[in-house]
Amino acid sequence: MGFYIFAGHKSTVKRAVFSGEIMRVLALAFCCAGGVGCAAPQLADIRPEASFADIRPEASFMDVEPEPYLASMQHWQLVARNVAQDLRTALADRTVQAINVLPPRATAPQTVPFFQTAFHQFLMTELTQAGYRVTEGGIGDFVLDANVLSVRGTAPLRTTAPLRTTHLSMQPNPTPSRIEVTVSVSLSQGPPGASVMIFRKSGVYYIVESDLPLYQQRNLVPEVRLVRQ
Repeated sequence: MGFYIFAGHKSTVKRAVFSGEIMRVLALAFCCAGGVGCAAPQLADIRPEASFADIRPEASFMDVEPEPYLASMQHWQLVARNVAQDLRTALADRTVQAINVLPPRATAPQTVPFFQTAFHQFLMTELTQAGYRVTEGGIGDFVLDANVLSVRGTAPLRTTAPLRTTHLSMQPNPTPSRIEVTVSVSLSQGPPGASVMIFRKSGVYYIVESDLPLYQQRNLVPEVRLVRQ
């Protein structure tokens, strides 16, 4: 057994002698490479007219849950209250000196969306009522930041539902909407550049399409009206 090379004196011809076992291994590898006796798929089995649609995975719908509808400022308050309750649970075993609630970011204070302005105020109110010391863009060993993103779908949504925790006189089946917003709140601890996020909560909500300007940055360009002389 083994692999040997014999070289003659002053000769460039070399001969290799293989053992019987190595020859059998090579023969098996050659058969598999050629598709003889192997179950591996061959290029010849793929139809030339096959397209990507023939081989891609079948699409399926994801499992969904009821999605709340934001249709009033009281709903905004309820979202802030739920965030404050979850924050209180997350901070139950921590010592909190103060929570710095960052103001909404925008190109100018007058351009901050109405929702972010109100949600910011609601958050500070709920945290203060929960017993925390709250600062607004000041000093605090914890920093709270909120972000809002609105998305317009390409087709009307057929399943909508109002918030279950409210008793407002709302229609049982609101007008189908193509607009959704995400509200994300994060709490971090540590110095700038080295802080660590210890709490994060995100929610997705439907909004009435006519309310979309309340969630978008306001425009400072004054309205111009043409008056015929």
